[in-house]
Order: sequence, then C-alpha cells, then structure tokens
Amino acid sequence: MHTQIQQIINRIHNSERYSDDYRQAWSDLFTAAKQHVLRTHTATKYNKSTITRDNDDLAVQILVDNWMAYDDTAFIKHSHPDDNRVADDQSCMRNIVTQKREFCNDILREIIKTTDPATRTRLWNLYDSEIRTELSSADYAIYAEFSDATQFADYAETTDFDECFNHRAYRDSIHQDPECDPDNARFIGTPPKRDLDGCITFDSRMRSNYIDKGRGAGGVLNGLYTNTQPEPNFRTKQQSRLLRSALLNSDNTDDIKTGTYMKTMTAKRRANLIKNKTSQWT
Repeated sequence: MHTQIQQIINRIHNSERYSDDYRQAWSDLFTAAKQHVLRTHTATKYNKSTITRDNDDLAVQILVDNWMAYDDTAFIKHSHPDDNRVADDQSCMRNIVTQKREFCNDILREIIKTTDPATRTRLWNLYDSEIRTELSSADYAIYAEFSDATQFADYAETTDFDECFNHRAYRDSIHQDPECDPDNARFIGTPPKRDLDGCITFDSRMRSNYIDKGRGAGGVLNGLYTNTQPEPNFRTKQQSRLLRSALLNSDNTDDIKTGTYMKTMTAKRRANLIKNKTSQWT
C-alpha cells in the first residue's frame, strides 16, 4: 500500500469519530482513491489485455473498501482474562504491582545472603520503604483534561474473586460493533409501505422518500431486516405439494393464506382461492 494512503488511514484511526479531522481524513481517502482509479483507467485505456472499470463512484467505493480491508493498523485482538497466565498480558498497574513484588523478593534474597550488619540494615529500610509505598492511579482521559489537578485513587490489586468475575463477564458478554455514524447512514427516509399481500405498489413507492446509498452505516442491526434474503426452500416437490395441500385444507385463515403464497399467482386469483376455501366452512 502506498505511503500516502497509509498515512491517511492512520489519520482516520487516530482521529476522534465524527470530528472534523475524522471527516477530512475520509474525504482525503476518497480523493486519493478517485485519483488512483483515474490514473489506472488512463494508463490501461489502450491496453487491450486489461479491462478496467470506468471512473465511476462504485469503482472508488470498491477501492476504498479494499484499502480499509487490507489495512491492519487498527486491528487489536481482544484480551482474554486468562492471557496473563500464559503470556503475561497484564494491565499497566498490575505490571507495576508485579515488578514491586519481585523487587521486594530480590531485597529479601540479598538480606539472606549478606553478612554485613550495616548493609542488612539499609536493605531492611529499603524493604520497609517499598512495602509502605501505596500505588495510585487515574483514568488517562481525566488526567489529559485536568493534568496535575487530577485526583488519584488508591490502586487495589486484583484478587482471585475479581479474576473469576472478569472471566465470567468475558464469557457471557455480548460483543457489539461500535456505534454507527449518524451522518453516514446508508438508508435515508421512510421505506414504502406494503399492502395486505406484502407487495409494494407504485403509489406507495412514489409517496416514499426512501433512498439506499449503497454504502454507509446500516443502523443498530446493520440493516438486518432490509438486507436479509429469504431462506432457500430445501423441500422436495412431493413435500411441498403435501404441505400446501395441508395448509389449504386447514380451518385457519392464516394457514390458507400461507398456502396460497407457496405458488405464484395474481392477487385476484389468491383472493378467490381464499374465499372458496373459507366458504366451505359454512
């Protein structure tokens, strides 16, 4: 990947979301992609062995998606609570506590080895000073805002109960995607309403201001209901015929209507079939 493209992507990852710098970095990335597509299309214009896309918005969007997909600067693996047992994956404060404990153990080993009374006294004083030292911490965001006026809280070492609680919370938690950009929504407007048969008429489509931009944030469910395709039918012809016959002979109107939708037919024929089936009850 080109160095300029990599720098722009780093700006995107290092900028606060929805800020002016964040939007400007995305704008620069799309500008660079448009220039790259134009250069590629111009360079291969007279090369008959290579067929390139036209210089359109879709080609630019595909190129930007490929750049972001192959970039791994923002890829951070989720830290499992048990990683510190096999890989020493610890937090900053816990690492300091571990270093303090190891330093105190080293002092005790030197006390056992030494025979000089003055040296042993100095080592005991150093050990007492390390034991009495209390560690305190503060959130980095608060410290960045208040600087030296930040109030530090005493750090409590993680116990076995805390490790068990964190392990269960990690196991049972639902990992959600980050929030969507409200100014970069893929679907804009109100979708057209469907009639009783589930069809979108021409009038409802014309009255709707629904626009699909083709890319962008899909909402909280990431466009689950809009983009989901119906499940394929794995039944054999014999199974489908028996199921449709059972639904049409049911004494439930909803089952009969479901059976009519198993085959393609006009709305008038479907209404007549439902009427004939329900009229047999009387």
